[in-house]
Amino acid sequence: MEPQAAFSTPQSDQPAVVEEAPPTPLPEVAGVRLSVSGSAAGKTDPFITAGPWELHYTLNCAGTAVPEGAGGIGLTLLDGTRYVDGLANDRGDQIDERVQRTEVGTFVIEVSAPCPWTVQVTAI
Repeated sequence: MEPQAAFSTPQSDQPAVVEEAPPTPLPEVAGVRLSVSGSAAGKTDPFITAGPWELHYTLNCAGTAVPEGAGGIGLTLLDGTRYVDGLANDRGDQIDERVQRTEVGTFVIEVSAPCPWTVQVTAI
C-alpha cells in the first residue's frame, strides 16, 4: 500500500486566511508642507513630498545692518545630510521667488542668508 499525502481542510470554525493587497497610494493633497523663517544660516525641519511641489522663498535686508548690495540667499536641498540639489543662489537685498520642483522623499533645506528670510514648501 502506497503512503498517502497528508493534507487538511479548514474546519468551519477556523477563520479563513485572507491576504490583503497593499493599499494604493493616494495622490498627494495640495497644501503647505513646510513654512519657516529665520534671520541667519540654518536648516529647516524635515518635510515630505510625494509629487510636484513649489518652493517659495523671500529675503528682506531692508533696515538691517547688512550693507546695501550685500544681501543674498543660498538654499540647498538635502536628503538627511546628503546633498540633493542647489535650490537657489540669489544675490540681492529684496528677493521673492517661486520655483517648482519634482523631488519625492523626505528632505531638509539648508539656508544661508545674512538677513530675515522665509521658506515655504507647498505640494501642488
